[in-house]
Amino acid sequence: MNLKLSTTLDIIGQMNRENIQYAVLRNYEEYPEFGHDIDLVVSMKDLSRWAGIVRECALANGWSAVTMCEHWAQSTFPEHTIQILRLYTESPVQFLQIDAFHSFLIVGCPLFDEATLLRGRVWDERGFYRIDEEAENVIRLLQIAKLVGRDGPSKKVERYRNRLLAFTERREGNPFPSIESSLSPLSVPLSLLKSGRLQRFKAELNKRKVGWLTRRMIADPLHISKLVMARLMDYGRMISMRPCGFVIHVWASDMGQRERLEIATAKLVNAHVVPLFSASRKKKVRRKVKSLGGVVFDYVSRDNAEMVIDRETADDEIEGALLHRMIERHPKICEQRNRRT
Repeated sequence: MNLKLSTTLDIIGQMNRENIQYAVLRNYEEYPEFGHDIDLVVSMKDLSRWAGIVRECALANGWSAVTMCEHWAQSTFPEHTIQILRLYTESPVQFLQIDAFHSFLIVGCPLFDEATLLRGRVWDERGFYRIDEEAENVIRLLQIAKLVGRDGPSKKVERYRNRLLAFTERREGNPFPSIESSLSPLSVPLSLLKSGRLQRFKAELNKRKVGWLTRRMIADPLHISKLVMARLMDYGRMISMRPCGFVIHVWASDMGQRERLEIATAKLVNAHVVPLFSASRKKKVRRKVKSLGGVVFDYVSRDNAEMVIDRETADDEIEGALLHRMIERHPKICEQRNRRT
Protein backbone atom coordinates (compact mmCIF):
# COMPACT_ATOMS: atom_id res chain seq x y z
CA MET A 1 0.00 0.00 0.00
CA ASN A 2 1.04 3.61 -0.58
CA LEU A 3 3.19 4.83 2.34
CA LYS A 4 1.03 7.90 3.06
CA LEU A 5 -2.17 5.85 3.03
CA SER A 6 -0.84 3.11 5.30
CA THR A 7 0.54 5.70 7.73
CA THR A 8 -2.72 7.64 7.77
CA LEU A 9 -4.73 4.50 8.49
CA ASP A 10 -2.33 3.50 11.28
CA ILE A 11 -2.44 6.95 12.92
CA ILE A 12 -6.23 7.28 12.75
CA GLY A 13 -6.71 3.72 13.94
CA GLN A 14 -4.40 4.22 16.90
CA MET A 15 -6.09 7.52 17.84
CA ASN A 16 -9.41 5.66 17.87
CA ARG A 17 -8.04 2.85 20.03
CA GLU A 18 -6.52 5.29 22.52
CA ASN A 19 -9.69 7.45 22.64
CA ILE A 20 -7.93 10.59 21.49
CA GLN A 21 -10.41 13.46 21.22
CA TYR A 22 -9.97 14.47 17.57
CA ALA A 23 -11.93 15.19 14.40
CA VAL A 24 -10.89 15.55 10.77
CA LEU A 25 -11.50 19.13 9.65
CA ARG A 26 -11.75 18.75 5.86
CA ASN A 27 -10.74 16.97 2.65
CA TYR A 28 -11.70 13.50 3.86
CA GLU A 29 -13.83 12.67 0.80
CA GLU A 30 -11.21 10.27 -0.63
CA TYR A 31 -10.20 8.85 2.78
CA PRO A 32 -7.56 7.65 3.52
CA GLU A 33 -6.14 9.84 0.72
CA PHE A 34 -5.53 13.38 2.00
CA GLY A 35 -2.80 14.44 -0.41
CA HIS A 36 0.13 15.81 1.57
CA ASP A 37 -1.69 17.57 4.44
CA ILE A 38 -4.08 16.24 7.10
CA ASP A 39 -5.96 18.88 9.14
CA LEU A 40 -7.34 17.77 12.48
CA VAL A 41 -8.92 19.27 15.56
CA VAL A 42 -7.18 17.68 18.56
CA SER A 43 -7.96 18.26 22.22
CA MET A 44 -5.23 20.19 24.03
CA LYS A 45 -5.15 17.56 26.77
CA ASP A 46 -4.40 14.83 24.19
CA LEU A 47 -1.61 16.59 22.28
CA SER A 48 1.25 14.68 23.89
CA ARG A 49 -0.37 11.30 23.20
CA TRP A 50 -1.27 12.39 19.66
CA ALA A 51 2.36 13.33 18.90
CA GLY A 52 3.50 10.01 20.37
CA ILE A 53 1.10 8.10 18.11
CA VAL A 54 2.35 9.95 15.02
CA ARG A 55 5.95 9.24 16.05
CA GLU A 56 5.41 5.51 16.58
CA CYS A 57 3.38 5.06 13.40
CA ALA A 58 5.98 6.98 11.38
CA LEU A 59 8.79 4.77 12.68
CA ALA A 60 6.78 1.60 12.05
CA ASN A 61 6.06 2.65 8.45
CA GLY A 62 9.70 3.53 7.70
CA TRP A 63 9.66 7.32 7.52
CA SER A 64 13.15 8.83 7.78
CA ALA A 65 12.30 11.64 10.19
CA VAL A 66 9.45 13.45 11.92
CA THR A 67 9.90 17.11 12.81
CA MET A 68 7.79 19.53 14.82
CA CYS A 69 7.31 23.02 13.42
CA GLU A 70 6.84 25.30 16.43
CA HIS A 71 6.14 28.58 14.64
CA TRP A 72 2.38 28.53 15.25
CA ALA A 73 2.69 26.70 18.59
CA GLN A 74 4.10 29.80 20.32
CA SER A 75 0.97 31.95 20.18
CA THR A 76 -0.24 33.71 23.33
CA PHE A 77 -3.73 32.19 23.27
CA PRO A 78 -4.21 28.40 23.07
CA GLU A 79 -6.97 28.76 20.48
CA HIS A 80 -4.48 30.43 18.13
CA THR A 81 -1.93 27.63 18.28
CA ILE A 82 -1.35 24.96 15.65
CA GLN A 83 0.87 21.95 16.32
CA ILE A 84 2.47 20.85 13.05
CA LEU A 85 4.22 17.50 12.53
CA ARG A 86 6.10 16.82 9.27
CA LEU A 87 7.05 13.35 8.08
CA TYR A 88 9.86 12.84 5.54
CA THR A 89 11.41 9.98 3.63
CA GLU A 90 14.68 10.35 1.78
CA SER A 91 14.56 7.53 -0.75
CA PRO A 92 12.22 8.01 -2.46
CA VAL A 93 11.41 11.54 -1.34
CA GLN A 94 7.97 11.69 0.28
CA PHE A 95 6.29 14.13 2.63
CA LEU A 96 3.22 14.22 4.87
CA GLN A 97 2.14 17.03 7.20
CA ILE A 98 -0.35 16.59 10.05
CA ASP A 99 -1.76 19.72 11.71
CA ALA A 100 -3.59 19.92 15.05
CA PHE A 101 -5.92 22.94 15.25
CA HIS A 102 -7.94 24.13 18.24
CA SER A 103 -10.46 26.50 16.67
CA PHE A 104 -11.58 28.15 13.48
CA LEU A 105 -10.82 31.86 13.60
CA ILE A 106 -12.14 35.07 12.11
CA VAL A 107 -9.44 37.72 12.64
CA GLY A 108 -8.19 35.90 15.71
CA CYS A 109 -11.63 35.30 17.27
CA PRO A 110 -12.97 31.73 17.38
CA LEU A 111 -16.10 31.28 15.32
CA PHE A 112 -15.88 27.64 16.44
CA ASP A 113 -13.74 26.76 19.45
CA GLU A 114 -12.17 23.38 20.16
CA ALA A 115 -14.96 22.27 22.48
CA THR A 116 -17.66 23.07 19.92
CA LEU A 117 -15.88 21.28 17.09
CA LEU A 118 -15.21 18.17 19.16
CA ARG A 119 -18.60 18.09 20.88
CA GLY A 120 -20.36 17.94 17.53
CA ARG A 121 -18.03 15.45 15.86
CA VAL A 122 -19.59 12.56 13.97
CA TRP A 123 -18.40 9.03 13.29
CA ASP A 124 -17.72 8.28 9.63
CA GLU A 125 -18.44 4.69 8.65
CA ARG A 126 -14.99 4.47 7.04
CA GLY A 127 -13.46 4.53 10.51
CA PHE A 128 -12.73 8.08 11.66
CA TYR A 129 -14.30 11.08 13.39
CA ARG A 130 -14.97 14.30 11.49
CA ILE A 131 -16.52 17.62 12.41
CA ASP A 132 -20.24 17.89 11.70
CA GLU A 133 -21.30 18.89 8.21
CA GLU A 134 -22.77 22.25 9.16
CA ALA A 135 -19.55 23.49 10.81
CA GLU A 136 -17.49 21.97 7.99
CA ASN A 137 -19.43 23.83 5.32
CA VAL A 138 -19.52 27.16 7.18
CA ILE A 139 -15.71 26.88 7.32
CA ARG A 140 -15.66 25.95 3.63
CA LEU A 141 -17.85 28.98 2.82
CA LEU A 142 -15.36 31.29 4.56
CA GLN A 143 -12.39 29.56 2.92
CA ILE A 144 -13.86 30.09 -0.53
CA ALA A 145 -14.21 33.82 0.18
CA LYS A 146 -10.60 33.93 1.36
CA LEU A 147 -9.35 32.22 -1.80
CA VAL A 148 -11.34 34.29 -4.31
CA GLY A 149 -9.11 36.78 -6.09
CA ARG A 150 -5.84 35.06 -5.23
CA ASP A 151 -3.46 33.87 -7.91
CA GLY A 152 -3.54 30.15 -8.53
CA PRO A 153 -6.29 28.57 -6.39
CA SER A 154 -9.17 28.69 -8.92
CA LYS A 155 -9.35 24.87 -9.04
CA LYS A 156 -9.56 24.70 -5.26
CA VAL A 157 -12.28 27.38 -5.24
CA GLU A 158 -14.31 25.37 -7.73
CA ARG A 159 -13.82 22.13 -5.78
CA TYR A 160 -14.88 23.75 -2.52
CA ARG A 161 -17.78 25.50 -4.22
CA ASN A 162 -19.11 22.24 -5.68
CA ARG A 163 -18.90 20.49 -2.32
CA LEU A 164 -20.64 23.36 -0.53
CA LEU A 165 -23.45 23.59 -3.06
CA ALA A 166 -23.96 19.81 -2.91
CA PHE A 167 -24.35 20.14 0.86
CA THR A 168 -26.88 22.99 0.63
CA GLU A 169 -28.94 21.04 -1.92
CA ARG A 170 -29.18 18.10 0.49
CA ARG A 171 -30.51 20.34 3.26
CA GLU A 172 -34.12 21.42 3.26
CA GLY A 173 -34.70 25.05 4.20
CA ASN A 174 -31.86 26.80 6.00
CA PRO A 175 -28.63 24.76 5.62
CA PHE A 176 -26.92 26.56 8.53
CA PRO A 177 -29.43 26.86 11.40
CA SER A 178 -26.82 26.85 14.17
CA ILE A 179 -24.65 29.62 12.71
CA GLU A 180 -27.31 31.73 11.00
CA SER A 181 -27.70 34.08 13.95
CA SER A 182 -23.98 34.82 13.92
CA LEU A 183 -23.43 35.48 10.21
CA SER A 184 -27.01 36.08 9.10
CA PRO A 185 -28.40 36.27 6.60
CA LEU A 186 -26.38 33.81 4.51
CA SER A 187 -28.98 33.42 1.77
CA VAL A 188 -27.56 36.34 -0.25
CA PRO A 189 -23.90 35.22 -0.36
CA LEU A 190 -25.03 31.64 -1.05
CA SER A 191 -27.13 32.81 -3.98
CA LEU A 192 -24.19 34.79 -5.36
CA LEU A 193 -21.88 31.81 -4.96
CA LYS A 194 -24.33 29.55 -6.75
CA SER A 195 -24.60 31.97 -9.68
CA GLY A 196 -20.80 32.25 -9.93
CA ARG A 197 -20.56 35.95 -8.99
CA LEU A 198 -17.57 35.30 -6.77
CA GLN A 199 -16.38 38.84 -6.12
CA ARG A 200 -19.87 39.92 -5.03
CA PHE A 201 -20.11 36.78 -2.92
CA LYS A 202 -16.82 37.63 -1.20
CA ALA A 203 -17.89 41.21 -0.52
CA GLU A 204 -21.23 40.14 0.96
CA LEU A 205 -19.66 37.49 3.19
CA ASN A 206 -17.00 39.94 4.37
CA LYS A 207 -19.78 42.30 5.49
CA ARG A 208 -21.17 39.54 7.65
CA LYS A 209 -17.76 38.77 9.11
CA VAL A 210 -17.30 42.44 10.03
CA GLY A 211 -20.76 42.52 11.61
CA TRP A 212 -20.05 39.37 13.63
CA LEU A 213 -16.69 40.70 14.82
CA THR A 214 -18.24 44.06 15.74
CA ARG A 215 -20.92 42.36 17.84
CA ARG A 216 -18.28 40.27 19.58
CA MET A 217 -16.22 43.40 20.25
CA ILE A 218 -19.20 45.23 21.76
CA ALA A 219 -20.08 42.24 23.97
CA ASP A 220 -16.54 41.71 25.32
CA PRO A 221 -14.27 44.55 24.18
CA LEU A 222 -11.23 43.77 26.34
CA HIS A 223 -10.94 40.06 25.56
CA ILE A 224 -11.73 40.38 21.85
CA SER A 225 -9.23 43.24 21.49
CA LYS A 226 -6.56 41.05 23.09
CA LEU A 227 -7.37 38.17 20.74
CA VAL A 228 -7.21 40.35 17.63
CA MET A 229 -3.97 42.07 18.66
CA ALA A 230 -2.33 38.78 19.59
CA ARG A 231 -3.20 37.30 16.19
CA LEU A 232 -1.86 40.32 14.34
CA MET A 233 1.34 40.12 16.38
CA ASP A 234 1.66 36.43 15.50
CA TYR A 235 1.56 37.29 11.80
CA GLY A 236 4.08 40.08 12.34
CA ARG A 237 6.47 37.74 14.13
CA MET A 238 6.04 35.09 11.47
CA ILE A 239 7.02 37.57 8.78
CA SER A 240 9.84 39.43 10.52
CA MET A 241 11.16 37.48 13.51
CA ARG A 242 10.43 33.77 13.17
CA PRO A 243 9.77 32.90 9.52
CA CYS A 244 9.44 29.20 8.80
CA GLY A 245 11.57 29.52 5.68
CA PHE A 246 15.26 30.29 5.43
CA VAL A 247 18.15 31.42 3.23
CA ILE A 248 20.77 29.09 1.71
CA HIS A 249 24.06 30.61 0.55
CA VAL A 250 25.05 28.85 -2.67
CA TRP A 251 28.10 28.89 -4.90
CA ALA A 252 27.37 27.61 -8.40
CA SER A 253 30.21 27.34 -10.88
CA ASP A 254 28.13 28.61 -13.82
CA MET A 255 24.58 29.40 -14.88
CA GLY A 256 23.99 25.79 -15.83
CA GLN A 257 24.58 24.74 -12.22
CA ARG A 258 22.13 27.36 -10.99
CA GLU A 259 19.59 25.90 -13.38
CA ARG A 260 20.25 22.41 -11.99
CA LEU A 261 19.65 23.73 -8.47
CA GLU A 262 16.35 25.24 -9.52
CA ILE A 263 15.29 21.99 -11.24
CA ALA A 264 16.13 19.97 -8.11
CA THR A 265 14.22 22.42 -5.92
CA ALA A 266 11.23 22.33 -8.27
CA LYS A 267 11.12 18.54 -7.82
CA LEU A 268 10.89 19.04 -4.07
CA VAL A 269 8.14 21.62 -4.60
CA ASN A 270 6.22 19.03 -6.62
CA ALA A 271 6.71 16.57 -3.75
CA HIS A 272 5.39 19.28 -1.35
CA VAL A 273 8.62 19.16 0.67
CA VAL A 274 9.44 22.77 -0.26
CA PRO A 275 6.44 25.15 -0.50
CA LEU A 276 8.17 27.61 -2.84
CA PHE A 277 11.60 29.11 -3.58
CA SER A 278 13.21 32.20 -5.03
CA ALA A 279 16.60 33.71 -5.83
CA SER A 280 15.21 37.25 -5.85
CA ARG A 281 17.07 40.09 -4.14
CA LYS A 282 13.85 42.02 -3.54
CA LYS A 283 13.09 42.29 0.18
CA LYS A 284 9.34 41.95 -0.26
CA VAL A 285 9.67 38.76 -2.30
CA ARG A 286 12.24 37.24 0.08
CA ARG A 287 10.11 38.07 3.12
CA LYS A 288 7.03 36.46 1.58
CA VAL A 289 8.89 33.29 0.58
CA LYS A 290 10.38 32.85 4.04
CA SER A 291 7.09 33.62 5.83
CA LEU A 292 5.44 30.83 3.80
CA GLY A 293 8.15 28.31 4.73
CA GLY A 294 10.06 28.52 1.47
CA VAL A 295 13.73 28.70 0.52
CA VAL A 296 15.61 31.78 -0.67
CA PHE A 297 18.86 31.20 -2.56
CA ASP A 298 21.67 33.72 -2.24
CA TYR A 299 24.49 33.18 -4.74
CA VAL A 300 27.77 34.00 -3.03
CA SER A 301 31.51 33.36 -3.36
CA ARG A 302 32.74 29.83 -2.80
CA ASP A 303 34.37 30.77 0.51
CA ASN A 304 31.04 31.99 1.92
CA ALA A 305 28.85 29.19 0.54
CA GLU A 306 26.92 26.59 2.53
CA MET A 307 26.20 24.63 -0.63
CA VAL A 308 28.69 24.17 -3.47
CA ILE A 309 27.46 23.05 -6.89
CA ASP A 310 29.73 22.37 -9.85
CA ARG A 311 29.77 19.90 -12.72
CA GLU A 312 30.98 17.14 -10.40
CA THR A 313 27.94 17.48 -8.13
CA ALA A 314 25.35 14.79 -8.84
CA ASP A 315 21.68 15.69 -9.12
CA ASP A 316 20.75 13.45 -6.18
CA GLU A 317 23.41 15.20 -4.06
CA ILE A 318 21.72 18.54 -4.69
CA GLU A 319 18.30 17.13 -3.88
CA GLY A 320 19.64 15.37 -0.79
CA ALA A 321 21.32 18.53 0.52
CA LEU A 322 18.11 20.51 0.13
CA LEU A 323 16.04 17.80 1.82
CA HIS A 324 18.54 17.67 4.69
CA ARG A 325 18.16 21.41 5.23
CA MET A 326 14.36 21.14 5.24
CA ILE A 327 14.49 18.38 7.86
CA GLU A 328 17.09 20.09 10.05
CA ARG A 329 15.29 23.45 10.26
CA HIS A 330 12.92 22.14 12.96
CA PRO A 331 13.33 19.97 16.08
CA LYS A 332 13.09 16.25 15.31
CA ILE A 333 10.88 14.01 17.42
CA CYS A 334 12.28 10.88 15.74
CA GLU A 335 14.80 9.93 13.10
CA GLN A 336 15.93 6.81 11.26
CA ARG A 337 17.85 8.18 8.32
CA ASN A 338 18.58 6.37 5.08
CA ARG A 339 15.60 4.07 5.47
CA ARG A 340 14.24 3.00 2.09
CA THR A 341 10.53 2.57 1.57
